[in-house]
Amino acid sequence: MSVNIEDFEAEDAESLDELTNAERVLAFLAANDEEAWRPSAIAEETGIDRDSVGPTLSRLQERGLVRHKSPYWAITDDRDRVREAIRDEEGPVEILADLVSESLESILSSAR
Repeated sequence: MSVNIEDFEAEDAESLDELTNAERVLAFLAANDEEAWRPSAIAEETGIDRDSVGPTLSRLQERGLVRHKSPYWAITDDRDRVREAIRDEEGPVEILADLVSESLESILSSAR
């Protein structure tokens, strides 16, 4: 995967550290939690190789972080599980935590 040269010049090495495929998929589904998505659309929206999206979704499903009704995938509605997974992840989880937190806050406020 590449990075825009302007971002390369402007950011420090730590900021350029990429999210894992699982983090990117989870963040995308959390930010778009009002819909379920086909793997091809997730690949297109996240920039992840189409052949990597399926296995990534399967791993996330095994951890209870996504739900599946063929051919669609969506983030779990168990928000506590998502929060716990974010705390347990290693790597650049601050970005993921911010994306998921924003999404969860909007869900919780609209449910009240």
